[in-house]
Amino acid sequence: MNSLYGLIFDEISKQSLAKKFKQIGWDIRKSGFYSYEITSEWAELNIDGENEILLNGEVDLEHFDELEKLIISFNLKYSLELYDNENELIKTVANNV
Repeated sequence: MNSLYGLIFDEISKQSLAKKFKQIGWDIRKSGFYSYEITSEWAELNIDGENEILLNGEVDLEHFDELEKLIISFNLKYSLELYDNENELIKTVANNV
């Protein structure tokens, strides 16, 4: 698994974002008062943050593009960064226009 750090820039609640993942088969659970944990077979992510939504956790390298496509399908503005086990940046993608 690789480390993922991302931001969601659109005006969407953390709960609504978690529900979007649930609708496509991901497991979700509240992990704090205002935070959610979302998991699939290839990712374990947290939805957190105050103004912008923070999306962070771990994702399999071979599924990073699939995660980006999911976020695109939700019609959201985003920025995602993927790091390896030595904290070296592997890939960064964004659609925050």
